Amino acid sequence: MIDLVRSHRLVAIIRKRSEDEARAAATEVLSAGVKLIEITMTTPGALRLIRELTGAWPDVVVGAGTVLTARATEAAIEAGARFVVAPNVDRAVIEAAHDGGAAAMPGAFTPTEALAAMSFGADVVKLYPASGIGLAAFGDLSRALDQVPFMPTGGVTVRDAPEWIRAGAIAVGMGDALTRASTGELAGLVAGLGGTG
Repeated sequence: MIDLVRSHRLVAIIRKRSEDEARAAATEVLSAGVKLIEITMTTPGALRLIRELTGAWPDVVVGAGTVLTARATEAAIEAGARFVVAPNVDRAVIEAAHDGGAAAMPGAFTPTEALAAMSFGADVVKLYPASGIGLAAFGDLSRALDQVPFMPTGGVTVRDAPEWIRAGAIAVGMGDALTRASTGELAGLVAGLGGTG
């Protein structure tokens, strides 16, 4: 999974107020070439959408986001999620993800949290919220903790996504910024991140 994340460098996050909105947003980003998509558990019908997208887009890796408990992790994996993302570090969620054969991507904001996540077996550490840290500080953090595969999320834009990669991120997570982008901007981002290094 970490090789896929490093290769595609973009996880599309779908968080909407209705199942229909989420389905439309997911279809839009996947049609633009996104290969990693996260359906947040706060989205109505999230498990149904994960199951549906997994069947309809066999070349796409579908995951679950905002997963806060081991039980929710198990339900997401049963629906087809291949990775589990959380806004926090919870050892039980990380272990449940691995027990179910999925990758664990807990959220961390400080060096202590990031290292704790790694000690619990995190595959990727979601740096969250990235907007609260900023690019310059993240560059310092990623150099100091170069063993941590960071995925900045929360405040990353279409314009600055390549800069986060250059600063040391293995990928970025993007939600509203993606669904607000034009088709051309989205396709350009997908193509551009694949060649950013």
